[in-house]
Amino acid sequence: KSVASNFERGDATALGVDFLIKKRWKEFRTWLSYTLSDVQYKFIEFADEPFQAPYNQPHIFKWVNTLSWKKFEISSSFKFRDNN
Repeated sequence: KSVASNFERGDATALGVDFLIKKRWKEFRTWLSYTLSDVQYKFIEFADEPFQAPYNQPHIFKWVNTLSWKKFEISSSFKFRDNN
């Protein structure tokens, strides 16, 4: 009697590049970043051609800010992404 498996063997390929700009003005700091990426799966037994991974996010833009004020540090973060 054979035992069935719920797993398939395959490969994943992740390609990408990140860009980062940082700037500081006295008590204020800001970061802008952009990520361009592509994640592909390939399962020979499942599909003939590679396909996008479910968590693939080809475009991600982030903006992060911090402000030091007295004994406090205030921050904000914004993230915009594509769920292609």
